[in-house]
Amino acid sequence: MPALYRQYRPTTFAEISGQEHITGVLQQEILTKKLAHAYLFQGPRGTGKTTTARVFAKRLNCTKSKTAEPCGICSSCVAFQENRFMDILEIDAASNRGIDDIRALRETASLAPTGGEYKIYIIDEVHMLSAPAFAALLKLLEEPPRHVIFILATTELQKVPATIASRCQVFRFRRASEEEMRARLTHLLAQEKREADDDLLAFIIARSDGCYRDAESLLGQLLAQSNEKLTIQEASTMLGVPSPETIKSFVEALVASDAKQAITIATKAYQDGFDPDQFLHESIYVARERVIQEVLAGKSAQRLTTIMRAFLVATQDMAIVPDPMIAIEIAIVTACASGTSTVPVANKQSIPTNQPSPLYQGGAKGGQSVVKDELSTPIALTSDNPDTFKKIQSSWDDVIQHVRVHNPVASTFLRATTPSAMQNGSLVLSVQFPLHKTFFEKPDNSKMVIASILEVTKETVSLACQLQGQIVSGTSLHEQKLNKEEDLLKNVQEVFGAKMI
Repeated sequence: MPALYRQYRPTTFAEISGQEHITGVLQQEILTKKLAHAYLFQGPRGTGKTTTARVFAKRLNCTKSKTAEPCGICSSCVAFQENRFMDILEIDAASNRGIDDIRALRETASLAPTGGEYKIYIIDEVHMLSAPAFAALLKLLEEPPRHVIFILATTELQKVPATIASRCQVFRFRRASEEEMRARLTHLLAQEKREADDDLLAFIIARSDGCYRDAESLLGQLLAQSNEKLTIQEASTMLGVPSPETIKSFVEALVASDAKQAITIATKAYQDGFDPDQFLHESIYVARERVIQEVLAGKSAQRLTTIMRAFLVATQDMAIVPDPMIAIEIAIVTACASGTSTVPVANKQSIPTNQPSPLYQGGAKGGQSVVKDELSTPIALTSDNPDTFKKIQSSWDDVIQHVRVHNPVASTFLRATTPSAMQNGSLVLSVQFPLHKTFFEKPDNSKMVIASILEVTKETVSLACQLQGQIVSGTSLHEQKLNKEEDLLKNVQEVFGAKMI
């Protein structure tokens, strides 16, 4: 049985879901005969770029249709549907990326069509072409034969040279909305004469990231494994992922800062055979849904975003720790520690609000920073060696990677720190949680970071830690919040391989 996305691949413009802003323009160009010689389809994977190119190419060589849709019955349409039409060629640039491949294409392009009006080249993943190949393609786009049309497709427009893109009509495909995806899946279920719970459709949609192909592949996998009405419980068992109730309980334990309960749930899931990486990703999905619900309800989602950050860091470290459960356990401890870091009121009142910490009594050289105690009273803080500080600050990601080679756990914690100032030869680190402060105050861990800083920057420093909320490193609180949100977005993109637009 072929995959659903292949079996029910659209063959007309009307069957293409969610890209009406593109198919409408292409149909109008067909009817008015105002065609470009090159098109560039850009957008996320699995959103219909190649499918749209195929339908467009099919219609351009259709010999009987009087409308914007291919007739499906003429000799050209039938030959194309049977993959034997010689004038429409699909090329995978990932496999044919060299200059010799493009030169061969140029030679065939000069030949007249054999069975249709146009010779059409569909080049998928065009961003994979080498620089010499792009140069050869540019020459062809500048002086194309009248009978040739190019349709280029890419998921990474930024990697396509501007000289290429400027010679094409550019169409931007978008991810499917939840409603569009649900409609598509419901249509496929009807075609297969099957039924599925609404919760299961939501489960599939949440894991498809707006990608029709991913959603259809997942649905096809589930349909192939059961002849009954599909439920989310059966899907969890078939796919080898923990039940929604298990993941929900895990996230609830973290929200309550109950590390013992969270570790118990994660350990049981591991013992039951569930993949730790999948367990972590399912937890991210649930936490994300909770964040959206909290934000829409006008509530603070800070606790949940802290948990998500711990999850996202764990996904990066999971590939290098000896046991993947270590990454999950660190995420649990980190997330739960952040929920118990509140300073008692009595202690807050005893903190002086008008004197700087002895650590920061340096000269007033260099750029200004600000120290804040738990009562948010600002205190002037200066960096007495701004050149060294800027050098370390700009190389911080490299320092983290250097530490990672020697101690992945330490690098995980180091990601939650920010270089905030230089004072009396000490690099002051702003840390998120007391757990991190305690970790880097241990001599062995401190020496490891100092050694990495020396190796990367050639600067010799000592190390000091201060809890975030006490230090604002030369930026406003609003700027710090934006920086944290940008870091979270970066981590999300690294995990899911998608670019946010």
